[in-house]
Amino acid sequence: MQKKIVFLFIIFQVSTFLSQDLETTLQEIADYYGVMGMSLYVNVNGTVSETYIGLRDYSRNLPVNENTQYRIASVSKSFTALGLIKLINDGAIGLDDDISEVLGYELRNPNFQNIPVTCRMLLSHTSSLQDGSGYTPFLDATYSQNPIPNISELLLASGSFYTANMWRQESPGTYFTYSNINYGLIGTLIETLSGQRFDNFMREQILIPLEIDGSYNIQDLTDINNVSVLYRYNNSWVAQWDNYQGIMPSPPNLNDYILGSNGAYFAPQGGLRITAQEMNIISRVFASDGAFYNLDITQENYQLMKAIAWNYNGSNGDNYDGLFNRWALGLHHANLSVNDAICLTFSESFIGHPGEAYGLVSDNYYIEGSDVSFSLLINGVQQEYQIGASAFYTIE
Repeated sequence: MQKKIVFLFIIFQVSTFLSQDLETTLQEIADYYGVMGMSLYVNVNGTVSETYIGLRDYSRNLPVNENTQYRIASVSKSFTALGLIKLINDGAIGLDDDISEVLGYELRNPNFQNIPVTCRMLLSHTSSLQDGSGYTPFLDATYSQNPIPNISELLLASGSFYTANMWRQESPGTYFTYSNINYGLIGTLIETLSGQRFDNFMREQILIPLEIDGSYNIQDLTDINNVSVLYRYNNSWVAQWDNYQGIMPSPPNLNDYILGSNGAYFAPQGGLRITAQEMNIISRVFASDGAFYNLDITQENYQLMKAIAWNYNGSNGDNYDGLFNRWALGLHHANLSVNDAICLTFSESFIGHPGEAYGLVSDNYYIEGSDVSFSLLINGVQQEYQIGASAFYTIE
């Protein structure tokens, strides 16, 4: 995941647009940056505004609409985190328990053999794991090899994909490093704790109760034609992901898959496909401590999930050039400074998650202490994403 886009409200700073309605303004911005397609869903105390611009499939000239499902990239992590919090709420594991007891093997940073890795550390990216040079070969093998390799092959020194730089030199619990492997490991824990495949658990315990029709598994989607293709632009539009052309891919053979061996297969770190409206639901869940949607999670556990778990002090983590300054459990606290500003008109934090992959950018945030939220998805732009005065892209 690279730098992320957040652009709600910033548009109103452009004085020439102030007299125009929101959709017209957004269309002009989309035209200026060469946006392929965009969904924006805004909730203000239950009053909704929706804007859909451009195409979800360039080659078939299919427009973006309210049914367009995107692979939402790292915003998926906030849903995955909620899945683990559900299991913590139900007593399957403690937030500060040693996850080795669930995995069935001792997982330790080789530099700190006496410090256990916990759920809290994984959720807050302070486990001392990072996406080292072994991560990409392991992920490639996860999708191409049969049988699917066990995630221990990446994390243990005896593993065939292990590289020493999968672990940092700082002790677990002390240093923030945003990494996908934390959430591949969370997916694996969810399987072992629940006795269900990650995609099935998330659909049954989180997505369906939230009235979300999407899934981490493409096979679950009702209509493959609703899925947005993700694009990059290189003199012409080049499809990067989800270019199915209306044909559902053949289901993989998972007959020999062992539960709890490698939940990364289902992309808990970035593979959820849902609409902008569905993405916004989880913001309202967090904003209301579960009051708007019942997942049988206590208010205390929602508040625990949203509480600051890591606060940047200038040296205790990689803050992504100012973008990441505070993290909770699977949730980013933004709007603390110019560098991570969403809208400095508000002094409150914006809580949620950004995402980026394969040309897509995504953002899902609500204003702390309110029922005001927005969900933004863009499936590609002609102009290369560039950093401006802040850690966000200039398209903001």
